[in-house]
Amino acid sequence: MQFNKPTTNHRILVIDDNAAIHEDFRKILTKTKSFSGNLIDMEAAIFGSVSQISKDTYFELNYAFQGRDGLNLVKQALAEARPYALAFVDGRMPPGWDGIETISYLWKEYPDLQVVLCTAYTDYSWDDIQRVLGESDNFLILKKPFDNVEVLQLAHALTRKWELNRLKNELISTLKLSESELCKHKDHLEEMVDQRTRDLTEVNQRLQNEILQRIKIEEELRNAKEAIESSDRAKTTFIAHMGHELRTPLNSILGAVQSIKKTTDFSSKLLSLLSIIHQNSEKLLVMTDDLMDLIKIESGKLKLESHVFSFPDMVNHIGEIYKREAEIKQLLFRYEFSEWMPKEVTGDAKRLATVLHKLLNNALKFTSNGSVIFRVLNSKSNTLAKICFEIEDTGKGIHPLHIEEIFKPFHHEDNQKIYAEGIGIGLSISQCIIRLMGGELHVSSKPGKGTRFWFEIVIPFIGEIQINHTCNILQENRTVILPPEPEVIERLYKAAIAGDLEDIETIAEEIKNTDTGKALFAEKLQQMSYNFMIEQLQDFIQQYRISDNF
Repeated sequence: MQFNKPTTNHRILVIDDNAAIHEDFRKILTKTKSFSGNLIDMEAAIFGSVSQISKDTYFELNYAFQGRDGLNLVKQALAEARPYALAFVDGRMPPGWDGIETISYLWKEYPDLQVVLCTAYTDYSWDDIQRVLGESDNFLILKKPFDNVEVLQLAHALTRKWELNRLKNELISTLKLSESELCKHKDHLEEMVDQRTRDLTEVNQRLQNEILQRIKIEEELRNAKEAIESSDRAKTTFIAHMGHELRTPLNSILGAVQSIKKTTDFSSKLLSLLSIIHQNSEKLLVMTDDLMDLIKIESGKLKLESHVFSFPDMVNHIGEIYKREAEIKQLLFRYEFSEWMPKEVTGDAKRLATVLHKLLNNALKFTSNGSVIFRVLNSKSNTLAKICFEIEDTGKGIHPLHIEEIFKPFHHEDNQKIYAEGIGIGLSISQCIIRLMGGELHVSSKPGKGTRFWFEIVIPFIGEIQINHTCNILQENRTVILPPEPEVIERLYKAAIAGDLEDIETIAEEIKNTDTGKALFAEKLQQMSYNFMIEQLQDFIQQYRISDNF
């Protein structure tokens, strides 16, 4: 008599009143493209080499929300001669049977079913369970929340056990049919039993190895937890540093305000104190904006906007700001522009200006003598401009070991003075913005000799102008700008003096909607407002205010 090696039964029934639990079992036990390789590796680690396990092995899962529904599925499976090998049963399933009741009914219908009771509670003691279910080796308890690897291990081991039990029952039935046939196949049976014993011994050894591997993984998880806690401590240190960064300018502001209140001499001293308020307020605004941008970057919510803006006005305005800063530090500041420049471009002027401000500010901050060069190199193709921005300085430079680290958030070199000058997120934010624009921020540096940052972007442009390199002023054909009525000019002037950019943008939109002939005037207002050019707005509006005798 011949005995055919059976094919493992992978039919599993999940009985749980929670649909989310059904989904969890599906993700763990049903192979998908994203983790099938991991499952094959895991199967090989538990049951042998990959050659011993079909790479197409999968578990066939059915689901029930209540014990009665699960019992009906078991009856149906037996009627179709396709019984389940294993059932995962929830401990609590109101309002129907609980887990123990469900198992008792399942075993009355099909005693060979392997069962795992999944529970986070101890509604029954072990003695109570034995009184209800009796002593059975077809029963295990899995505590919630369960581990994915443990569920997978149980599924493999218990479906294999079911198959071995089925084989054992078939052998016993065969033995009962004929004692003579038993004698004929005694030697063969002993060989099969020995082989099964060796198989079980091997499985047991592999399970022990799996336990050791799990212990190793748990140790790695503990190490990871310690690393996270260390990171949390670093964040705490950063928050403390941020508190210092915010308090320092605030204290300056408060001290200046108190001095203003005490003095009655509104002279150069008052102007100096107001200057302190202005400068420190700008520092707070920049730090706050940077932190908000960093939060948006980490959450994937940083988006670019698109507006038409004057490219020459933007780069000239930025250049003039840092030219004055360089003069204060007695540094040479030089513009280097291409022979042509796009007149108006479409893009996010605010974000682009933010990057240039950060790079130029760093260049001046870390350069104590020598020069800073601001290059804007352009080439064109149809209606697209390829623009390369370069900022080069003769400052302290960056150590080669730190080059790859400077774009990480909160990076600082080991220099306490430098650390106190910023929170270390400017380059990280700049890199993110430039990548959103389709470019990449690059850096080259030699310690003690200076640093060069550069990036290249492609943006649409409208019109072009030539550059007069002798005076560093961009020349373009001027169009006559028609201002609105004097009353509107006065409203604009009051808003500009108050720094109310939102009101200016609202008035500009009203002008465009009511008189298309004055649209150019409104567009100039919007461009300067969008780029936070408050002083330029005041000067621009003032010239029309004076001409109208206000």
